[in-house]
Amino acid sequence: MEDHSSLFDIIESARRPGPARLAWQFILVAFIVAVTFLVYATGGIKFVYSHFMYLPILLAAIFFGWRGGLLAALTGGLLLGPWMPINVVTGEMQEPVNWICRTGFFALVGLLAGVVFDLLDAQMRQLLWHSSHDYRTSLPNRNSLYQQIGDWIEADRPFLMTAVGVDNYVTISNALGLEIGDRLIQEVVDRLAQASGEAVLLFQLQSDMLAILLPTGELLRDDPSLQSARDALKESFDIDGVPVYVDVSLGEARYPRDGKEAKSLVQKATVAMHYARRIGRTSAVYDKSIDSSSRLSVSLLGQIRAALRDNQFELYYQPKVNIAQDTIVGVEALLRWHHPQQGIVQPDRYILHAEETGLIHDITRWVITTALAQQSEWQAQGLMIPMAINLSARNLQEPDILSALQKELTLRRLPPGMLELEVTESAVMSDVPTSSRLLRHLRDLGIRVSIDDFGTGHASLAYLKDLPVDAIKIDRVFIRNLGRDQADWGIVQAAVALARNLGLEVVAEGVEDQMTLALLHEMGCDIVQGYLLSRPLPAAELASRLRAAREGKGWLVSEPVVSSAIG
Repeated sequence: MEDHSSLFDIIESARRPGPARLAWQFILVAFIVAVTFLVYATGGIKFVYSHFMYLPILLAAIFFGWRGGLLAALTGGLLLGPWMPINVVTGEMQEPVNWICRTGFFALVGLLAGVVFDLLDAQMRQLLWHSSHDYRTSLPNRNSLYQQIGDWIEADRPFLMTAVGVDNYVTISNALGLEIGDRLIQEVVDRLAQASGEAVLLFQLQSDMLAILLPTGELLRDDPSLQSARDALKESFDIDGVPVYVDVSLGEARYPRDGKEAKSLVQKATVAMHYARRIGRTSAVYDKSIDSSSRLSVSLLGQIRAALRDNQFELYYQPKVNIAQDTIVGVEALLRWHHPQQGIVQPDRYILHAEETGLIHDITRWVITTALAQQSEWQAQGLMIPMAINLSARNLQEPDILSALQKELTLRRLPPGMLELEVTESAVMSDVPTSSRLLRHLRDLGIRVSIDDFGTGHASLAYLKDLPVDAIKIDRVFIRNLGRDQADWGIVQAAVALARNLGLEVVAEGVEDQMTLALLHEMGCDIVQGYLLSRPLPAAELASRLRAAREGKGWLVSEPVVSSAIG
């Protein structure tokens, strides 16, 4: 490929105005004159040496197209025409019809060769363009990015490399069509180009991922160009009259601090981008600890199926308590992985990666089967306790999730009303039509539905009032400092009031102290969950606590604060 590219570069240099073009013109003129002298010196036109004239004609066609081939042919034809004798010794001259026919044939060869090479040149240009650009957005692609970074590294020019991932591209494409998804990416590119300024270079790494290169001497994280790029993506995009919001994650790596090779810097910026996506932040700067964590998470993914097969997973159950009645009204099933080498592995180490690969389906099926089996066992013991299970965004797209739930409920002889499914606000809003249909089917079956992590996503009142849900679960980030942060207090109070007006139940998670519990009670919150009440418990221990609570021992005062950690 390099040899072909080098030949193409030589041809391109001859076709562009400049010293190289003049040099090749001089060489071809000299070649034509040299062939003319060769024919004359070897005795005239009747000898075979006249055929050497095809060489400069073909070269002219290659380097200068059909015009060059035609001009060289006419020039060569005339030089071998009326002034070139048939035989130099006898002085016999050519008949006009002879040299005119020869010149015409030269012209035909030069013209056809030029047309052919022009077509090949256009095809080669197109192939080379596609090798260095994305065909949808026309942006330079990954190969061009590597080349540009290599040039700047060679010049020792400091720069900031930012990977930009459009997190909900697949969801939008699935819901509205691939064409709409591609148009959205083009709109993102156009807006970034307008907002970033001339100093910033944009590249397309893959269908849902862009790259920004910013040359800078100071390497400031909050560079105005990057901040403008971030701000530009906060507003909705109008696609055929439909407002579409994009969720983006940005990862930043710097030269020379984070590496001195193009592929390494791109990989590190990508790692930071995925880390930002995983922790729910807009952007993250590359750090070695992020990289090692990502590598470990990928390693864990490869062990998930074996862990499911070998019973390394276990469900813990955290109680939900009705404040007013001081009674447990349900439990939430929480996953724990007893890794043979690493001990207890928390879900945040692998769940988001599992969602990206599809392993989340295997995990969710295991959770559903195990949780409902445990619920059936409790029911046989006289403990009727509703069970809450979390569903991910990928689960909402799963076509047979409804049939799987129905099958398990029928198998365990459990009423659908004893099951509650918690879906995150961001998962629902990523594809509202599909999510709404599934949630409505779940409600029709009698299964309860709640919006988890409420307040952290993008749900609007217009969507929320129409969603078929029974409860909202206020995210722990607003509960943790409820008694000390006026803004959190206002958000929670507004959420409770909103739920009341919509006829929804309110659950607060992350309750860790008595002051928070009292404030929630005053606001009218229905159900609370957190370490103040109970940490997540194994099934047997929870059953004992349930029996104790049933015997009259209230749940709210049965356990002091044991930790400020999140369970």
